[in-house]
Amino acid sequence: MLALLLGGCTADGGSHTTTSMHHTHDMSEHHPVNLVTYSDAFASAGQPGPDYLRTLAAQGVDIVINIAPPTAHGALEDEARLVSTAGMSYLNIPVDWNRPMQSEIDQFLDFMKENTGRNVFLHCQMNMRASAYAFLHRVINLDIPPDTAFADLQAVWTPNPTWTALINTALQRHDIAYAIPPGSS
Repeated sequence: MLALLLGGCTADGGSHTTTSMHHTHDMSEHHPVNLVTYSDAFASAGQPGPDYLRTLAAQGVDIVINIAPPTAHGALEDEARLVSTAGMSYLNIPVDWNRPMQSEIDQFLDFMKENTGRNVFLHCQMNMRASAYAFLHRVINLDIPPDTAFADLQAVWTPNPTWTALINTALQRHDIAYAIPPGSS
C-alpha cells in the first residue's frame, strides 16, 4: 500500500530493510527529499509539498507525523489542515534541532505503540530528525536489529554529537545494548 506511493523497496517480513532514496529540493516535485521506505506501513522523509501530502491518503497512509517545529524553514503553514482534509490524522511534535529532548522521543515512541498496525508517514525538514526517530522506533518498538536500522539511518546522515548522545541515551533507557558511534561535529 504505502510502498506503491513511495516507489521504494520495503522490508521483507520486517527482518531486513532496504531503503529507497529520492533526492529533490523542489517542493512541487512528487517526492520529498530523503524519502526512505522502511516497510509497507512506515516511511520517513523531509518536508513534503502540499500535492504530495494530498496523495498520501489515497495510498493508505493513516497518520502524518511532523517532528519539525511549525516555524522551521519550508514548513507548510496549513499542514495540519491539509492532512485532516485528506482524511488522515496529524501529529506535530516540535523537536528543536539544537535541543532535542528525551520526553519528545518518549511521546513519539508511545504514540507509535498506540498506533501499531496503522500506516505512518513521518517527516521533518530534511529527514534528519525523522530518520533518527525512525531508527529508535524500529529498534525499540519493532525489534529491528540495531545494525540494520543504523545502516538505514546512515543512508540519510551521520548524526552529530548532540543527536548521537540523544539516540544512545534513548537506547540505554530501553535496555538496548547498542550505541551508535560518535557523529561528526
